[in-house]
Amino acid sequence: MSILFIVESTKPLDRLTADLEQAVSRHKFGVLGVHNLKENMAKKGVPFQRECRIFEVCNPHQAKKVLEGGRRGRGDPGGHHDRGRRLRGGRRASA
Repeated sequence: MSILFIVESTKPLDRLTADLEQAVSRHKFGVLGVHNLKENMAKKGVPFQRECRIFEVCNPHQAKKVLEGGRRGRGDPGGHHDRGRRLRGGRRASA
């Protein structure tokens, strides 16, 4: 399951980044990574003019429950959560 939440703002990017980091912390989430889309695209030879950041956030307590099988995922009535499998290249593969 992937959750995409898009926010557009008139705040300066530095301020928006600081506000987001404070907000996720207040809700017991953490920032796992920040991707600068403009820079990453330029490295691949693709011009992209807009400033854009992609923030990866996670609630470690909820992640632990899911990884330990404490919550059932969608499409998995047994609650197995890919135990014994690893993700490779975004696809499921047998371990």
